Amino acid sequence: MGSQRSRRVGNQFERDTVNKLKSTGFFNHIGTTRFLSRALDAAKVDICNNPVETDEKLPYFIQCKCYKGNIDYMKVLQELPKVEGQLSVIFHKRTEKRGNRFFTVGNFAFLEEEDFIKMMVTIEKYKAAYELMVEHFDSVDSEYQPELDKQLRELGL
Repeated sequence: MGSQRSRRVGNQFERDTVNKLKSTGFFNHIGTTRFLSRALDAAKVDICNNPVETDEKLPYFIQCKCYKGNIDYMKVLQELPKVEGQLSVIFHKRTEKRGNRFFTVGNFAFLEEEDFIKMMVTIEKYKAAYELMVEHFDSVDSEYQPELDKQLRELGL
């Protein structure tokens, strides 16, 4: 009985994670590997592109864990495939049992330090590029400026 519940809860956490990422507006092309790719599912990846061969790339291999207690993060990260341009991340929904019910006590993301630094550098590059664009906004054709401004505002910039 416990393993059926664990499987159901784990599958639901994967679907919830996909929905949460889609709700950002940036990851509308993703789904669970359980549904989309047997090969990636067997490689311990839980979230992938939909379709798998899409040009829009999710640059992360995401493993979802809904678990009471600690996870051996190093072991899980080492099990995920190593592919250039893909960062391995564990999403952990930590729970605790109170009486006969489980409650979420925290949601966490874990990745290797090297991958975190890559993310930090990428963010800083985009910030620098944005600052350059803002600095030279006046040199953009005035006919295109309102549309560009609208698009940037939609991105929250």
